[in-house]
Amino acid sequence: MWLEAIVVNILIHSVQRTSGFVNLAHTPDQTLQGNASWNVAPHDSSWTADKAVDGNTKQDHLPTCAIADYNRNYKSVWWKVWLNRKFNIAYLEIYLRSGTTSRATGFYIYTYEDELYVPPTGNTGSLVYHHNPMSGCPTSLQNITVNKLAQGVAFFNERLAGFKSSCSGAEVTRTSVEICEVRVMGCEQNRYHFGCTNACSVKCKDRHCDAFNGSCIYGCSDPSAMSLDCIVCDDGTHAVDGICEQCGHCKDDTQCDKETGSCSTGCKENWIGNLYPEADVRCEYLLG
Repeated sequence: MWLEAIVVNILIHSVQRTSGFVNLAHTPDQTLQGNASWNVAPHDSSWTADKAVDGNTKQDHLPTCAIADYNRNYKSVWWKVWLNRKFNIAYLEIYLRSGTTSRATGFYIYTYEDELYVPPTGNTGSLVYHHNPMSGCPTSLQNITVNKLAQGVAFFNERLAGFKSSCSGAEVTRTSVEICEVRVMGCEQNRYHFGCTNACSVKCKDRHCDAFNGSCIYGCSDPSAMSLDCIVCDDGTHAVDGICEQCGHCKDDTQCDKETGSCSTGCKENWIGNLYPEADVRCEYLLG
């Protein structure tokens, strides 16, 4: 097992050096290969769920696509892929079948943490994106920002009573799954940035961070740290762009907020400031 993990890490780093984020759902030698499934029957016996993670992005070659049997009048459909393990997912590239994108109108994208998850129900799913059916038809290539730690990605669509759409050709009573490829682009759990060249800071909780800029969006290792930079400021200072700056002049000599620099009690005599936020104020200006 440990040897397999080493081989996978070497492969990921090699791919990342040449092409940025790696496709976590499929690598050419299938060292990384997502397990795809769905709740529908294929239109043809060979157009199965796994064809959407076979590495082929052609949108007009049906044998390489996951195509549901549209004649079955599905009102609720889903397709999902379960990755080898949890990754720091940056974004998705979804290649819909050319010419039938109207059937995907109103689709949802979820991430999830339980392989048995059935979208959209359950407490392990997290909504990432919803195509607004009143914004026209979805484009055949969808680029969707995720920026989450996750092991599963799901496509979901449904036709509820009263469904409306401005997409020409979209049917209001049935939908389908017609996906030619889903590329799940990202890094290992503790890495970030295009090319996955950077390691998440030890200041971040569990060394998990924003997939693009490395900020500590999941919290800080030190519970007393402030801001997404996870810096620890002394009394009388507050965090500004990753450094601690002096603050104060609060009424009754109370401490300013270490994250915002604001004075919840207001300013001491002869000091004024700007509201931040609505109920607080930064006391920065001495009256003449």
